[in-house]
Amino acid sequence: MLFPLTVSAQNWEYAIRNQVEIITLFLQDLDESFGFLSEAEQTDYVNRYRENLYMHQSFCYSFADRFPELADQAMDLALATRGMILNSSIDMRQTILSGGDTSAVRLLDEWTENKEKIAREYALPPDKRIRGLAALEKRNNLMEKDLYRMARSMRTTGDLLSVRWTDIRSALGEQETAVEYTNFRYYDGNRWTDSVIYVAIILRKDMEHPQLIRIGTEKELQQLTGTVLNKSVESGMDELYGWPELDEDVAVYMGSHLLETFWKPLEEWIPEGDTVFYTATGMMHQLNLDVIPIGSGRRLLDRNTFITCSSLSVVTQTPYGAGNIHNI
Repeated sequence: MLFPLTVSAQNWEYAIRNQVEIITLFLQDLDESFGFLSEAEQTDYVNRYRENLYMHQSFCYSFADRFPELADQAMDLALATRGMILNSSIDMRQTILSGGDTSAVRLLDEWTENKEKIAREYALPPDKRIRGLAALEKRNNLMEKDLYRMARSMRTTGDLLSVRWTDIRSALGEQETAVEYTNFRYYDGNRWTDSVIYVAIILRKDMEHPQLIRIGTEKELQQLTGTVLNKSVESGMDELYGWPELDEDVAVYMGSHLLETFWKPLEEWIPEGDTVFYTATGMMHQLNLDVIPIGSGRRLLDRNTFITCSSLSVVTQTPYGAGNIHNI
């Protein structure tokens, strides 16, 4: 992989083309293999490729201002990351049990029984365990993979891993905007830094490429909200989302700072009146974007309609419209 600080001495066109090819191959591998792994293998996959994802995101972040097509890759990587997390957390058992396939249910029962048996055996001293325990584990792991394949084919929501930014753009209406807030540890080309970067990736139907915008580092955001969020719920929320009147101390209320940090950098790309589908990330899960004040007596919800999503991928698979879905 070519990294941000070393690529400057090389041919830019080659470097960007090489990076796009690497990301494309990674996403293809993810789409073809991840959904068919067992839960333990999915966890291992996420952990093994986490640094690669961060490196790719660091590259896109560093050069998207000069090469807008890198924002395409940045959004696809963010969608893939969320897809992996959601795919791991989907209840395979519930999908099988509600799917109506009796052979799948029987396989689930056998797998569950074997899993409990394996756990009981490992609770015994090694010399007391049954022979063939390793073979039973291997067989049960293969059964689990089969169950994940079955569950994947039964899901009516589609495959979140295969959704790309172009699918999101096609699904959006004329007065709708998608915003992917994401974060990643920053690799500067030579070393891992201690910075966790937060960015927003904005997409509308009329955009040739998504727009990648820096929000700040995690340390900067913690300094902004940390002292307030650590207070009691009532006083903390008043201060966090408050807007000072003319005779009040500006320093007490964080509303204007939240507005400048999380919304102002995006505002020019999001028309007033649009429905905004957005995802939160990291410490942003502690914030409610729509109640951030935009002045005395007004909040962002007065400017736009906000719908939080577990992943923007669901926008392509949900029959949505203004006011039709909430917190998908």
